[in-house]
Amino acid sequence: MNAILLLPALVLAQTQTTNSLHTALTFLKVSRDFVQLKDNVYALLPPVLVSEGAVSQMQWSSDGATLAFVKCTNPPRFDDNLVVENLAAVQNLSLCEWSFADPHVRELFAINGRTTAVDGMAWLPGSDVLLVNTQAERPDTKSPSGTIYRFRPLGDPQELVSNSESLGAVEVSPSQNLAIVFGLNSEGTQTLSLIEEDGTKLVPVEPLEKGQFSEFDKGGWPCVVSVLRDPLTGKRQKIISQRIDLQTGVFKVSPSTLFKGVEEPDPGLTLSESSTTPTNESVKAPSVRTQWVNGTQKSQFPAALVSMDTEGATISSKGNAVAYSSQGCVFVRRIVKLDPVLCKALVEEYLREDAVNKAKQVALAALMYSDDYDDNLPNSREFASALLPYIKNGDLLSGFTFSYTGNPNLTSVENPATTVLGFVQTSFGRAVSYVDGHVKWIPNP
Repeated sequence: MNAILLLPALVLAQTQTTNSLHTALTFLKVSRDFVQLKDNVYALLPPVLVSEGAVSQMQWSSDGATLAFVKCTNPPRFDDNLVVENLAAVQNLSLCEWSFADPHVRELFAINGRTTAVDGMAWLPGSDVLLVNTQAERPDTKSPSGTIYRFRPLGDPQELVSNSESLGAVEVSPSQNLAIVFGLNSEGTQTLSLIEEDGTKLVPVEPLEKGQFSEFDKGGWPCVVSVLRDPLTGKRQKIISQRIDLQTGVFKVSPSTLFKGVEEPDPGLTLSESSTTPTNESVKAPSVRTQWVNGTQKSQFPAALVSMDTEGATISSKGNAVAYSSQGCVFVRRIVKLDPVLCKALVEEYLREDAVNKAKQVALAALMYSDDYDDNLPNSREFASALLPYIKNGDLLSGFTFSYTGNPNLTSVENPATTVLGFVQTSFGRAVSYVDGHVKWIPNP
């Protein structure tokens, strides 16, 4: 396929004149910047550099407008023996924030990474509150100590939870402005706490018993799920869900109900990763990780290329942006929905150019073959295999239909410019190649 350079002017052209649309089409050369989800087509705009330095724990806010990440201000440098040269300076971390409204990196919190680790972070749904979970070693007992901080834009960090227990993940509700904090006490028992009211209220939850776990119900409210099993066979008999009281943390006494879990929404744009390993045995190189934005698989544009050689990526819950780290830098690509009229024009233009290019390459390969075989063409059954040595990309042959039925010797053709060799069919028309090597686009009637 041809390559596409998608510029911001492409999106601006959606609301402008036909001339602007034509200008936008001139930038269109790569389908890998487009992804289709059901009947909608989205475009990935060119990457914007957010920050330099090793980055981890990237998280988008619920509205897809702000990106939070942990940055290492002194990434490790290795010598020829893979020994860290700057060990004393390594692990100086900072929690940072970047947004589309104010595209400047703002440091929220400095972290001594040699003694403290960022265990996770999460945004409360529908708010600008960021919860950050850190783990550190207590200097007196050497036991783990967890702390959860609450951040708001332009505000100082607020220590929300801090104890001598090991805090685990922070799981936010899919729809409500609250979160569950998982912990582990000194006895090895799992503990739960609720964070409510924009992260200003902490409610301890009564201890869980064996066979119980927490979950969010269809409405996004926290529940404790009990799995009841037959005492003799051990087979599961029933699953019961009880909602956690937001004021007391006690399980509500209510009739047992069958727990069906959170209802999964229709899948939107998702991320996937592929990796390739260099085949040169003389060079030891790590696998190259490539990130993709996936839409509807059986569509014109099932996936869009985010970037190659990445360390990680995350897509916003709104599906309006994707952030990724590569070569020690953080980049963001905005995802925009194309206007249907513009999208149809883009697809038609792309398919036309791709089909014409494919038909031209096959026609030239057929002429080169005939030069080597006394002006003869291969028969229809051997057409693809015979032309394969004369064409760089064998995939070009898969979409070409060889329709010539005349004398295989081209010297007998009276009008090569009007005699059809074959064609490439698309949903908008076909690219027809002729015996003399030229190609003509014929749109559907």
